[in-house]
Amino acid sequence: MSERDGTCLVSISYTRAGTEEVLLDLARGLAADGERVSAVVPGEPALDGLVADLRAAGARVVRAGHFFGPDVSIPRNVRELRAAFVELRPRTVHVHTPWVGMGKEAVVAAWLAGVPYRLRTEQNPVPDRLHWRQRLSLAVTDRLVHGITFVSSGNRDSHLRNAGRNRRKCVVIPNAVRPAPPSRDRDAVRAELGLPPEAVIAVMVGRLERRKGPLDFVHAAAEAAPLAPELRFAIAGDGEMRIDTEAAIAAAGLQDRIHMLGHRPDIRALLPAFDIYVQPSHYEGLSVAMLEALAAGLPMATTDVDGVAEVAPGGDGALIVPIGDAAALGAAVARLASDAALRRECAATTQRRVLTEFSVEATYQRYRRFYERATAGRAPHHGTSREFAK
Repeated sequence: MSERDGTCLVSISYTRAGTEEVLLDLARGLAADGERVSAVVPGEPALDGLVADLRAAGARVVRAGHFFGPDVSIPRNVRELRAAFVELRPRTVHVHTPWVGMGKEAVVAAWLAGVPYRLRTEQNPVPDRLHWRQRLSLAVTDRLVHGITFVSSGNRDSHLRNAGRNRRKCVVIPNAVRPAPPSRDRDAVRAELGLPPEAVIAVMVGRLERRKGPLDFVHAAAEAAPLAPELRFAIAGDGEMRIDTEAAIAAAGLQDRIHMLGHRPDIRALLPAFDIYVQPSHYEGLSVAMLEALAAGLPMATTDVDGVAEVAPGGDGALIVPIGDAAALGAAVARLASDAALRRECAATTQRRVLTEFSVEATYQRYRRFYERATAGRAPHHGTSREFAK
C-alpha cells in the first residue's frame, strides 16, 4: 500500500495496565468505524495478551521498542520504531505515554518516517518541576506533535506548571471504564479468597509501588481498625513493595485483618464482593482501577489525587482526604464502614456519574473529535475539566 492511511497506536510500556486498555478501546472503536488501524507494541512477554487482543480487534501489530530497564537504547528504539512506521505507513501516529519524557523516540521516529500527524497521550502527572534540561528536551519533542491529551484536568495542569507544555496543544480526555464482566456470587468469591462472609471489607487495587501508597493503606487500616471492629481489609496487587507491605502489616498486628490477594487479572468481576474502595495514592492521572471500582458500585475513600475531581466534583459522592494523611484516610474508611446508608448514597452518586460520563463510547468520541481537529491543523479545544473535549 503506497498511500498513507489510518492510525497507528503506540504502547510505551512493559506490562499491561490501564494505559493499554485505553489503547485497546481506541483500536476497537477505530476498526468498528472502518478505519485502518495498526499498533506498535514492545516485545515484552507481558504484552503478548494485548497483542492478541489488538489483532482480534482488526489491528495490524508490529513488535518494536524497549523502554524500561538498564539496557534501554534510545538510538535503537528510534531505528526500530522508524522501521515499523515505514512498514505500516499510517497517516497518524498516537503515542500513549505512562511517564513524562518517555516515548520521545516514537515521536522522533514518526517524524523521521514522514508520518504527517503525530499525537500523544500523557497518563500521569508531573509531581515536581522538571530540570531545565528535561524541559528543553520535552519542548523539542513537543514541537513535533500536533496535539497532546491528558486524562484529567489536574494531570494537564501539572504538566503546564512543572513541564512547560504548550497549552494550545493540550486537551483533557478522561480514561474510560469498560462494561463490567458478569459479577460472580458474592459469597462464593469471598469463600474462594478466604474472606469473612459477613464483614465489611475495604479493598485497595493497584500495583504495590510507592506512588500507589500501599504503606499508607496499612497505616490507614491501623487507624480504622479500632474504630470499626467489623471492618476487614484487602489488597489486590503485587509489586516491588510487597515485602515492605507485609512487614508493615505484621508490625501493626493486622495479619488477621488485612488479606493479601496478589495480582488479580479478574479483579473487575470480583469488585462487587467488596464494600469500600480505598485509593491511598500519592499521585495519579485518572486511575482506571478507581473508575472500575466506582462503576461496580463501591463507595470510595481517597486521597486528593488528580482524577478525583472529575468523578467527585466538589467532593460529591466520595470521602476525600489530603495526600499522605493516613490518619484521615483511616477515619474516612471507618466512617464508611460504620454507615451503610452513607455507603449507598456515595456509591449511587459516583456510579451514575462514571457510567454516564466515562463510558468507552463517550471517551472514544472525544478522541475522534481530537483527531479531527489535530489533523485539520487546528489547535485542540482545551476547556475545563467538566467540558473535556466537547
